[in-house]
Amino acid sequence: MPITPELSLLFAIRGARAQFFDELVAHGEAYWREHPPAFEKKERPVQFADTISDLRSEEVGLIAEFFFTIHEAGEAPSAQIEAYLNEHNRQLEEKKAWLKRERRAETYEGLSPQRLDSGIFNPDQIHAVVDQAETGILLFDQSTLGRLFIEAMSPERCRQLLVLLSRCGLLRRYSGSAIRVGSYGEGVLEQMYGQQMRRVLETTRLLQGEAA
Repeated sequence: MPITPELSLLFAIRGARAQFFDELVAHGEAYWREHPPAFEKKERPVQFADTISDLRSEEVGLIAEFFFTIHEAGEAPSAQIEAYLNEHNRQLEEKKAWLKRERRAETYEGLSPQRLDSGIFNPDQIHAVVDQAETGILLFDQSTLGRLFIEAMSPERCRQLLVLLSRCGLLRRYSGSAIRVGSYGEGVLEQMYGQQMRRVLETTRLLQGEAA
């Protein structure tokens, strides 16, 4: 079977993705061993091996992509943060309107109007995020991230994964439930995702060179 440039790129994307998750698990296991997590009374203690499937989930990949995007874009002005949240709301409202117009109970992704509602920010919540951004330190509360990822996962699932990532030394949770972009060292999760993108970018450049 001939290996076309398109296939080469596909293999590069898949390989970089697999390596990203391998590195994620390796880092998490080493950190877990050196810093055994403390579980709350209401939690069921788990071993690191029990968390591997969650660390390799597409949802974790989505969280990593979000933090990488924010980190790579640099410190966004508060006006851009506000516009981003308003656009997030607009898209969810548009899907709710479509459900009502088409008299459907769920979107094609299986999301109900109630689920979409739970991802919409009210004005006070938007102002809270914007006010924090104006300090020059971009912090995301777990509830904020839960709303932003509402189409991909439930708020509780999002919270569980954020806790897991912090226990694996990949994200740092501050007082309460706030998470800062690039906060742990130079941003471990963001760095790993960035390395994945650089591997794919390098393959793209090589393919472009061959085609020239």
